[in-house]
Amino acid sequence: MEVRSRQIDLPTAIASFVIAGVAVAALWLTREFSAFGSIFPIVVGSVLLLTSLAIGVRCLLGSNPSVERAVHSRAGLRNSILLIALLVLWAISLESVGFIVSSWISFVMLAFIADNEPFTWRRGLLYAIAAGVVVGGLYLLFQGLLNVRLP
Repeated sequence: MEVRSRQIDLPTAIASFVIAGVAVAALWLTREFSAFGSIFPIVVGSVLLLTSLAIGVRCLLGSNPSVERAVHSRAGLRNSILLIALLVLWAISLESVGFIVSSWISFVMLAFIADNEPFTWRRGLLYAIAAGVVVGGLYLLFQGLLNVRLP
């Protein structure tokens, strides 16, 4: 029988608690929204807060089974850095480029980052189509149904 030692994943725990702080700030800012306009941000912020706290506590308790694989993975670190940079660029470009274009480009780039497979034109086309459907659907949902004005 294999005995697994528990290993604390402090960097992930710290990142999780930072994300929880961002979620708290986002929830705090929803006070300025209308009751109807704040529903989606409150739901997303609450889920983000709860899941990031759960992940942070789990990492501090050493009960994260993927730690042994992730600690030695340079690709995981690279992808994490690329993901953070992509999210920051997406947030910055929203106002100047607009929701549809910046979200579509970010979705496609995120798919390639998460995939870890070499680029192929077929895969790129499938990601572009999926991004168009998802981003277009979100745009219609926010603009048409929820009356949330997007950049």
